[in-house]
Amino acid sequence: MTNAILLASAAGSTALGLTVMLLGRRSSANWLFFAGMIALACGSVFDARAMRTSEPEDIRFWIDAGLTVKSFVPGLWLAFSLTFSRGNYREFLARWRLALAATFTLPLLLTIGFQEHLVEEIKITENGKAFWLQVGISGQLFMAVRLVVFVLILMNLEKTFRTAVGTMRWRIKFLVLGLCVVFGVKIFTASQALLYSGVNLSFAVLDASALLLGCVLIAISYLRAGRSEIDVYPSQAFLYSSIAVVVAGVYLLSIGLLARLVAFLGGDTAFPIKAFLMLLGMVGLAMVFLSDRIRQKTKRFVSRHFQRPLYDYRNVWRSFTEGTTSRVEQIDMCRAVVNFVSNLFQVLSVTIWLVDGKKERIGFAASSAIPDADGIRLQPSVADAAAVIQAFRNRPEP
Repeated sequence: MTNAILLASAAGSTALGLTVMLLGRRSSANWLFFAGMIALACGSVFDARAMRTSEPEDIRFWIDAGLTVKSFVPGLWLAFSLTFSRGNYREFLARWRLALAATFTLPLLLTIGFQEHLVEEIKITENGKAFWLQVGISGQLFMAVRLVVFVLILMNLEKTFRTAVGTMRWRIKFLVLGLCVVFGVKIFTASQALLYSGVNLSFAVLDASALLLGCVLIAISYLRAGRSEIDVYPSQAFLYSSIAVVVAGVYLLSIGLLARLVAFLGGDTAFPIKAFLMLLGMVGLAMVFLSDRIRQKTKRFVSRHFQRPLYDYRNVWRSFTEGTTSRVEQIDMCRAVVNFVSNLFQVLSVTIWLVDGKKERIGFAASSAIPDADGIRLQPSVADAAAVIQAFRNRPEP
């Protein structure tokens, strides 16, 4: 059963990565997604081999090979989190270039250059199966780097999600949730390795189960988005009020307390399953809280039954002023207005078209549903634009 879960997660992540690469556009984000999914798949395969073999030399070989492959995971997924659905991703890659270089080189250096201190002892059961890896100083540093980078990945994905509005947010919601499942569990396993200076190989099943669930959620997201690209433009400011950090902290605290309780009661072989069920519950709550329809229905219920106004015009004007005051470029101003209107009225599709009366042209400016590249292709011809402009002139009132 254990090997079946590990191999199923490897097959699922490989299939999803290949599907996105073959059917999607050849963008930087898709290439990074493909490479990241292959790295996760290889890690699951090597974990399965290590848990299946009974020879100590073979166990160490597959564990070392798995850790080497896993050293690529932080850098690939951090780069993906900086490029996914971002129209200005080159600015973020330039700003994060030193951090990216460190996340690629430091884990690889620890796994290859200091391999003798990575795993100092492998405890084997009576049937010859490995169950505990005692990590050395380089192993602890390796887990610490993974823990920090995984939190940064979730913060970047959260920033992209919070910047997106309307249909774009609807399309990427399940991908963000899926990756939160995958890296939320990895944050837990890395923290446990740091706490106990070792790795329980049973947690590999927990990682694989999270990867399987994440693949399902990510597949739903790509089915929603289709072949269309999504472009949002997050600010360069650091995300201080990150929900990802709070949720990661709450999850780690909850699992830590559960682990202490299990140890106090004498241990529980089903602890990874219980931890995964707790994660499933948190994902379910996140899906409810992130649903635009549920939020809109909640606001409507409060407004109707508690006689509270749905919109406070003072807060609306304050939000509009704060969101548009610093916008000096026309396109930036249009994006801010699109986001404002979509959030205010809880509508998925808001688009602004700019009219040039002198040249008789209509140009695409910004949208919460149409990517920039598609919007430019959808611009009407000169004849169609002239007809639309004339129709508005003939009937200026709504």
